[in-house]
Amino acid sequence: RLPAPPDFTSVAIIAPEGAAGLGDFMREADILQSWKLTRFDVHNCVFQGEKAAEAITQKMREIYWQLANQKASYDCLVIIRGGGAVTDMAWLNDLGLTRAVAKFPIPVFTGIGHEKDNTSLDEVSHRRFDTPSKVVNHIMATVVNNAQGAMNSMLAVLKDSQRVITLADSNTTAALNQVRSEAEKRTQRALSDATSALQSIEQNANKLLEMSMRDVEAMAREVLGLSPKKTLERGYALIRSESGAVLTSQEAIASESNLIIQMHDGKVAVQKQ
Repeated sequence: RLPAPPDFTSVAIIAPEGAAGLGDFMREADILQSWKLTRFDVHNCVFQGEKAAEAITQKMREIYWQLANQKASYDCLVIIRGGGAVTDMAWLNDLGLTRAVAKFPIPVFTGIGHEKDNTSLDEVSHRRFDTPSKVVNHIMATVVNNAQGAMNSMLAVLKDSQRVITLADSNTTAALNQVRSEAEKRTQRALSDATSALQSIEQNANKLLEMSMRDVEAMAREVLGLSPKKTLERGYALIRSESGAVLTSQEAIASESNLIIQMHDGKVAVQKQ
């Protein structure tokens, strides 16, 4: 009823000490351990004789205690031993041991003997394998497949990231081109408006200059028309003192004994009576 382990980071092993099956298992397991992918904790005990069933059960109790007290965390328990005589395997057909395997809180994998060997533990285990080597091969294949899956996922993420970056770069380039185009249009409009404004200012300035020149010429003509020479030509005369000063009031004339009257065609000296 237990779900199969999705991965193997920590595995508990119960096996006979120095057995050939354990050696075959650990040759492959040590590869995973060397890369710190999976940790294998080996618990040795006897697998033959009257004490075999109780010895294995005791090791299972110790592992169960570690799990219950959070002293360890295992993905599965592996029970393995190499091949041997049928009578040697018979010691594993024990009801108490079989019940312990069936009720263990984590999946139990068995790899006992050869293909033709079968024990009651194989019948109740989560999954049985013909040999210890096949158990570790399954563990290694799962770890490798997970690593490959993680690699594929990483590559997919990188591919999607590159796609997003490329799309963002394309959108950014398009936005920059649009901004550049809009800026150029606005610059052209600003230059055109500035040119029109300058032309308008120049035209208005020329008009004002022409008007000012006409006003100046008119004022010049008016000023020239009011000059003493022009005034004399219109029939007026200037009264001067003997020193030549222009006399403009009766009081100034009264103080002078001799006067000079200047007209447009000459001067006449006048002596007051």
